[in-house]
Amino acid sequence: MANVGGSRGSRRNTHERRPEAGLPAVALLTRQLRPNPLPLRVGEGSPCHASTLLVLPAQSEALQCFPVVLRYAVSLLRLLWIPCNLLLGAAVLAVWAAVDFSDYLVERQLLANEAAEVTTRASNAHEIAEAVAEKVQTRVSPGDRDVLFLRSSPLDSWVSGEGHCGDAARVIVLMLRSVGVEAHRIYLRADADDYFHVAVAYRVGEHRYLADSVNSTREFRRFIAANRRRALDQIGLPNEQFYSYSYVNWGRVPPFVQIDQKTPPPSAVAVLIESPSLLLALLKLGVVGGALVSACLCGVSGSHYSSARLFFRRSSLAGSP
Repeated sequence: MANVGGSRGSRRNTHERRPEAGLPAVALLTRQLRPNPLPLRVGEGSPCHASTLLVLPAQSEALQCFPVVLRYAVSLLRLLWIPCNLLLGAAVLAVWAAVDFSDYLVERQLLANEAAEVTTRASNAHEIAEAVAEKVQTRVSPGDRDVLFLRSSPLDSWVSGEGHCGDAARVIVLMLRSVGVEAHRIYLRADADDYFHVAVAYRVGEHRYLADSVNSTREFRRFIAANRRRALDQIGLPNEQFYSYSYVNWGRVPPFVQIDQKTPPPSAVAVLIESPSLLLALLKLGVVGGALVSACLCGVSGSHYSSARLFFRRSSLAGSP
């Protein structure tokens, strides 16, 4: 009996020396996972001790992580600020480009209808060119309009009825191209430092012929009438009205003012030159594409930057005692 009593006494002492004996299983698991709980003692054997071990460490870690999460949120907003602005600007430019492109489609259809109506009785390219040039000369006349950098659009010149020689030449070129006659504007030079007139050169077979626009001198109109349906190479250079010509106005670029380009540009380039609305639409779409690419690059670099910061943050936390 003494031995039995001694065994019970030894078990009682062991039970009292182990504080985990009166705790639930969840508290035991929590204590194994967290070997250093907060030094808050409510009573080793009470249920309050178990709840304290479970709740307070989680709240403490959440409070410690809150400044880190806030800093990352601020960094994310800074990284997304530039891409968002780029995307917003790209959307505005895309809408603006759509307006310019719609203007180009309207003027193209309008001039094509006018050219088809004017040339119904024409039987060859010469008659087509003469009919279109006469129609534009009666429709468009010189006015007091300002000369813009890209010049007036064909739609503006046709609707307002005002334009300079280059504006009328633009309308003639687009109308002739709409009915299948290849045409380009041509700059005539009587001075080494400047061009004095803009006319139209249309193609028939292997030769090119001159057609007048508007606002020309009386002498030049007589010259055109005297050389009617004579090829440009047959008229020869120099002549009584001009000694050279160019299909591109290099005079707008000061270093190249005396350069004359005798070879006409490709048809796609010619249409682009004669359509300011289309040119503006393409330029704006190019800017939109650049903005989208920049936004993507900023987003990728921002994600790499955030990953790098998170990596170094974790490394510093792991290395700290």
